[in-house]
Amino acid sequence: MRVTVSGLIAGCEVTIDQQRFLCLSEANFVREDGTPSKLLIWQSACPLCGAPVIFATPSRGQTWFNRRCPDHRQPGRPVFKRLRRTA
Repeated sequence: MRVTVSGLIAGCEVTIDQQRFLCLSEANFVREDGTPSKLLIWQSACPLCGAPVIFATPSRGQTWFNRRCPDHRQPGRPVFKRLRRTA
């Protein structure tokens, strides 16, 4: 799920499909072209095994959140199956 992170600060929480993400801190970062930037450091728990997941995102714009630990990584697959409507 794509998330808009503009305006979020350290200490805030985001919940996506009952999975909680806590913004731990901000980190200064220098891009390859020399432009200074900031990253947000996030923590969550893997919904499959409960292992802590820590990752960084840009502090502005939209980004994707890592929802699983490295052992259960499945890019592009939903964490929770959507319920289908039956006729």
